[in-house]
Amino acid sequence: MSKVKEKVKEKNKNNSNPVALVRSGSRFKNFLKDTQNETKKVTWPDKKSVINATVLILIIVAVLTTFIMCIDLLLTKTVITLRMINL
Repeated sequence: MSKVKEKVKEKNKNNSNPVALVRSGSRFKNFLKDTQNETKKVTWPDKKSVINATVLILIIVAVLTTFIMCIDLLLTKTVITLRMINL
């Protein structure tokens, strides 16, 4: 067997170590605890500010949609007019 295959088998044997799996499980558990603690420290916005931000975003989306629609209609009419002239 080649040396490369032997090294791969050796690495696979090392990865199946149950102690390593337990260690990684406890690290994941610590990560979840730390995440929960950091989430508690966050200053969440109140209901009024969330509603205000949502309304503002909806208004901006409506205005931009209307603007793009007007530009699209103008360009469409321009292209149709230019085609009619060239015929």
